[in-house]
Amino acid sequence: MKYSVGLQSPFAFSAYWYIIGIAVLLLAFVLWHVFGLKIKINSPLRLDRLRRESMHRISDIEKAYSKGEMGTRDVYQQMSREVRRYAQAATGWRTTSMLPDEMQALAIPELGRLMQNYYRPEFDIASKADAGTAVADGRQAVEAVHRFAVRQRKVAVKDAIRSWTDHIRCKVMRRLPVRMRTRMAVSIRSKAIRRIARIEAKCSRGQQDPHILYQYLRLEVRSFIRSITGWPDDSSVIQRLRRRQKGKPFAQDGNRYAPDKLAADFYEPEFTCHSMDEVSFSIMKAKELISKWN
Repeated sequence: MKYSVGLQSPFAFSAYWYIIGIAVLLLAFVLWHVFGLKIKINSPLRLDRLRRESMHRISDIEKAYSKGEMGTRDVYQQMSREVRRYAQAATGWRTTSMLPDEMQALAIPELGRLMQNYYRPEFDIASKADAGTAVADGRQAVEAVHRFAVRQRKVAVKDAIRSWTDHIRCKVMRRLPVRMRTRMAVSIRSKAIRRIARIEAKCSRGQQDPHILYQYLRLEVRSFIRSITGWPDDSSVIQRLRRRQKGKPFAQDGNRYAPDKLAADFYEPEFTCHSMDEVSFSIMKAKELISKWN
């Protein structure tokens, strides 16, 4: 029996569809390697969801108090737990186990002050504290942490992209002749200085939060070291810096730290800057590091 229906042979499609499909796969591969799981975990959608969930739980605490289901002391205890939990989920800091004094050292002043205010009513047998104030302060703290976490996410995204480009630049530089390699290293050094100068200008004008400015400064220092050395990640950098520091903790003049010691300072976890003076001092160290690195 003959059929009049014409069947298309397998894979007999336009070449453009193959090109589009390959391009989509390559884009997905690049995005996964550049941003990785870290960007997915710290995405703004997740931060917004965490904030909504936290605000919902705070509203539940407020409703329970208005119905007489919990007292003032219970409100303070529940609010303290909720703000701590949210801050840890949004920033990654171990706020659930920190004391109020330890939280004062973090880069979110509202959070440290709030924990100090919560501390006494949590444990006092009798207190004149106001539950409504505790709830309102908690909401303000959640908003402050959210704004901070969003800014931190922007730094993390930029750091992920720069890390990828830095490693490519370093691989290219290693394959160049010595003279061209030297010129490229000089270019990397001068670009790093110019970027740090822009951070210094923002610092002098009082733009942005001191801690965020320090994070961008930290990014520039780490980007410079990656581009020059090709060291793959922070843990390997720290190990190599420690080995390089042995036997030469200071520079030849004996007055300033060697670049290896200066670099190690920019890899401290959870280091925070609370004032522009601290940022200015870190900028001075960054300039010295880049000028002396060899």
